[in-house]
Amino acid sequence: MICSRKISIKLLFLNLAYFISFIGHAQLFQPIVETKIQLKDTGYYFMVPYRINSSIKDFNTINNQYIINTFGEIVFFRKTQFGSDFKIQPNGVISYWHGNKFYLLNKHFQVFDSVACVNDLETDSHDFKILPNGHYLLCGKEKEVRDLSGLKLFTKEHHAGSKNAIVKYDVIQELDINKRLVFEWKTRPFYDLVNINPVYLTDTAKLDVTHFNSLDVDLVGNLLISFRYFDEVVKIDRKTGLIIWRMGGKYNQINILNDSIPFLGQHDAQYTGFNTISVFDNGYSFDSLQHNARGLEYEIDDDHKTAKLIWHYSKNNVVSLASGSVKRYQGGLTLLNYGKIHKSKINITAELINSKNEVLQIIKFKDTLGSYRTFYYDKLPFILKKEPIIITKKDGVYVLATKQRFKYYLWSTGEDTQEISVTKLDKQSVFVSDDGINYTRSENLKDQ
Repeated sequence: MICSRKISIKLLFLNLAYFISFIGHAQLFQPIVETKIQLKDTGYYFMVPYRINSSIKDFNTINNQYIINTFGEIVFFRKTQFGSDFKIQPNGVISYWHGNKFYLLNKHFQVFDSVACVNDLETDSHDFKILPNGHYLLCGKEKEVRDLSGLKLFTKEHHAGSKNAIVKYDVIQELDINKRLVFEWKTRPFYDLVNINPVYLTDTAKLDVTHFNSLDVDLVGNLLISFRYFDEVVKIDRKTGLIIWRMGGKYNQINILNDSIPFLGQHDAQYTGFNTISVFDNGYSFDSLQHNARGLEYEIDDDHKTAKLIWHYSKNNVVSLASGSVKRYQGGLTLLNYGKIHKSKINITAELINSKNEVLQIIKFKDTLGSYRTFYYDKLPFILKKEPIIITKKDGVYVLATKQRFKYYLWSTGEDTQEISVTKLDKQSVFVSDDGINYTRSENLKDQ
């Protein structure tokens, strides 16, 4: 027994060392930002690129968190393992999800707290909001084992479900600043799995019934939730917990007056005004039903249960299998993030467009990469210090080093030493870090 324990401990440390090595050598994917129309000021994109081809299994699938400026430069990256939904909350706190909780970062990118669902719920990764009153809005999963053998709904062959299927339903929770539950809304009473879009019924033993992927709250507290597997967006009365309306899918109650195309597999439903919402329409379903991915904005009449499409933008020959977002900003800018592109040769991650639907910038990578969401900020609520590079010359060789010393370096030449030697001054730069996690970019030589 003692010998076995020693072996286990040794394996643990070996695995830890391997993991650290794995993180240290993770590839930094370089973005390609194509500018079609010049922006007036420098802006910043927050994203977490991932490989779309999940069959590729190598050491370059770590999801680094990126801040990319509108010149196409990575100005900051943070080494994480699946640190998704990387964004700035309205109060300036930076947040992301990893390992069953959301982490909160200060302006120095240091973790100071974390938030997870209470009452033994599994925390869902899809969305997280810090509300104006400091409360936390998030979603969890309650699960049970059910006999689904009587339902022949699964796969295109209509196989029966498992007798011991693991079934999950979403639960919305609001926690106060002390992380005590103040509101909870359960989806189970309102959803029957027989009404799921059958394209998602592929696993007879596991079923994430409602598959929530976004939430938002309006000025009076009413919730807006997107349920991907039902092709449905729902508005909920925060005070009563009752559904005000259901839009899309088999439960639809909203008559869309000027758009005959249903949104499918949608993501990122958000309030854009008192009675307006935006939706990223993935356009994904069975091949015969799918359509181009779209950004949509609707004006909705709650009383008459009607909707008018007031803005839309689509990308030809791009269907989004999963993920994706659309963000409407003051000043007329809109950012569309296409998520996991389905069966397309088009290489694109996101697009920034203006009020005329003219493309300002296209963000992509050499190999097509997706991002769960992408966010655009015209300004940052913190300063990313750019360390200057000091140049000395000896025997016709230039020696480059940073003014201050750091523990970790990653030069644009690929070297990781404190200083490097070059025969020609070009556009060299270096990422520096003291913790091996948060890396900031130096000034470029061309800018000094």
